[in-house]
Amino acid sequence: MSYGGFQRLHRLGADVAGYLIRQMDDQGRIFDVVDDAPTPKDHYAQTFLAWACLNLELIDQAERALSAFFDRPQGWLNHPDFNSFALANISVHPRLQALSERIKKQVDSYLESPPFRSGPKTGVSNNWLAMQAATLALLGQARGRMDWQAKARKIVEDYALAWQLPDGLFADFPVKSRRGGESTPLTYHAKICSMLIRYALLLNHE
Repeated sequence: MSYGGFQRLHRLGADVAGYLIRQMDDQGRIFDVVDDAPTPKDHYAQTFLAWACLNLELIDQAERALSAFFDRPQGWLNHPDFNSFALANISVHPRLQALSERIKKQVDSYLESPPFRSGPKTGVSNNWLAMQAATLALLGQARGRMDWQAKARKIVEDYALAWQLPDGLFADFPVKSRRGGESTPLTYHAKICSMLIRYALLLNHE
């Protein structure tokens, strides 16, 4: 992709983030105009918006979004794999130190034992499991956790590589390959590719 192409993508991302910020209240809740209500506290809008805000040097907005996420009731976490991925990337972000000590401690505490729902027998989509591999590869490298890196490698070698069909598409379901009946939505093929690229770059795999 040309430099101009990257610039256009950056502008698009900045525009999307700007729109979401305009929907955010003082407590960091993001209003969803489709549902006519704030986004659910147990989802992942706040963590991904916070990551985007750090990329755009919008520190106050990132702080507000993360405060809303960490202020959710204990036990409310419906998409832990997504939040673990976003927070892992925030934890190694060069602008992390601009956040408050409270938020930095909460990010660190969350990632001491990052929660995941995905697994070979959990029934969630394969893109979740690929995201877990990317998260564990990143955190394993950042925190010197060889066991996390080994788990990431096992996910990829035992499962993810088998998801690719003869036509090149990655199946988003089922987790174990079978003859026919695989679900191959293009969006999740792209996401699995993205997660495997991140994994490969972190652990120096071709």
